[in-house]
Amino acid sequence: MKYDFENYSFHDNAIHGILLPGYEKNEESTLIFDIDHILQWGGCSENTIKTFSVSQALLSFHHVTDLNARISWSNSNYTSSESGVYIIDIQREAIETTLRLPQYFKWNIITNSDSHTFSFGASSLSLKLLGNTHKVERQHLLNSEREFFPHPLS
Repeated sequence: MKYDFENYSFHDNAIHGILLPGYEKNEESTLIFDIDHILQWGGCSENTIKTFSVSQALLSFHHVTDLNARISWSNSNYTSSESGVYIIDIQREAIETTLRLPQYFKWNIITNSDSHTFSFGASSLSLKLLGNTHKVERQHLLNSEREFFPHPLS
């Protein structure tokens, strides 16, 4: 499903996995993020708990070039663990390319840490929801709630 990028948000979507580009039959190089996608942000008041509608999803970028990815956990001298990577914003800028595509963009995925960065060229993005939508009191799914690609230790 293609999305109207200008009117859609991936803010606070947890990234659980990344499938690096590979060539498919049509030679389209696709970069895929396994995410927890927030479909609906619940309202909150003093007397109620905020709930979110969250679904596991695949966020795909098509015709990918110039991938620059960095995931660097903190340098804690092996004394602390990390709590995950979350999308804060996805930015795009139209650019010229010699590829035979009607439009092409430079994409930057801004995350919850400067130590995790993703930038690349791609023609478009698409989102595929997987499994059931869960109403939860947090912005991500637990490993036990993820129906596809479950955590191997769950």
